[in-house]
Amino acid sequence: PDRRHAHGRPTPTSGGLALIAATVAGVVALLPGAGETTRDLALLLGLAGALGLYGAADDVWDFPATHKLLAQVLLALAFSLWVARIDVLPLAPGVRLELPAVVAVGLTTAWLVVVVNAVNFMDGSNGLVVGANVLSLAGLGALAALAGADPLLVGACAVAATAGLGFLPWNFPRARLFQGDAGSQFSGFLIGGLAVLLAGREPTAPLFAAVAALPILTDVLLTLVDRTRRRRPLFHAHREHVYQLWLDHTGKGHAALAWRFWALTGAAIGLGFAIHSAPEGWRFGLTLAAAGVGCLLWAVLRRPLRADGSRPGG
Repeated sequence: PDRRHAHGRPTPTSGGLALIAATVAGVVALLPGAGETTRDLALLLGLAGALGLYGAADDVWDFPATHKLLAQVLLALAFSLWVARIDVLPLAPGVRLELPAVVAVGLTTAWLVVVVNAVNFMDGSNGLVVGANVLSLAGLGALAALAGADPLLVGACAVAATAGLGFLPWNFPRARLFQGDAGSQFSGFLIGGLAVLLAGREPTAPLFAAVAALPILTDVLLTLVDRTRRRRPLFHAHREHVYQLWLDHTGKGHAALAWRFWALTGAAIGLGFAIHSAPEGWRFGLTLAAAGVGCLLWAVLRRPLRADGSRPGG
């Protein structure tokens, strides 16, 4: 326990190793007779697993934040160069932007790093991120099935979601075990990478994944923007995310927060499917509109609680 964490007693952080092992074992069991994405999925698992193992070491030795970021960038860059990347953006009806290779690599690398850090930063309350990841993986798996993607991709999403469900009782409602950086970084990289792999079949899959993850992405990115505006150091630990302020000042517990956050995630996934049902050319604009709604909701939720613990006018 310390000033940044929301718990008052020592708790093991090694649960992420079980998540990694279960996910890898489950996907390997699906490989015999698998289709066209076998190589890409194997490489994704390897890179995500490597980041997870780095996270496990970080849980023990607490590496500097800049070292962690460098590891994320290098592994995300390796994925973008050797596995898959986002190379087409459907921007408007009849408008498809073909990205130059260097732009596609940069965009994919940035996407993976953002998703990994968003999941990692939000993993501070019992069950909150684990449950949200399960829902996002289930949504991605359903999207893959609807898009007619390789059944191996659908199976990988199902396996990873099931691994999260297996871990959840250890972390929710009472935290007997945390997934630590091992689990959060592995899961973030895997979810982001699965969305990129699915983009080969369904170009707007990363847009769906971004909408599904809006509750996580909005809180993380806007909190960083707010800290930048107030000239607070970005690499220092803090308790200024909305979910942290909510825990600190509402008097309600982790379970109440998790149920609310899961409901928001479920609503975001439903919105993602609604956007996906629109013509392809409209999906980018609708995703931007959804992001705008997410920003507005963040401001509304955060307004009653300030980072210094005071309420407006107090």
